Amino acid sequence: MLFASAMWLIPITADGYNIIEMTKHIVQSTAAHFDWVWQYFTLNPLVW
Repeated sequence: MLFASAMWLIPITADGYNIIEMTKHIVQSTAAHFDWVWQYFTLNPLVW
């Protein structure tokens, strides 16, 4: 069981990021993208 929990801390990229850091980055960038889309397309009447 200790090995399975340690797998999350093993770097998986060339930059040394592990799976938890990569997941956090993906979630943050996805949220930022949807926020930009929401702000640009729904709050700008000239787009429609």
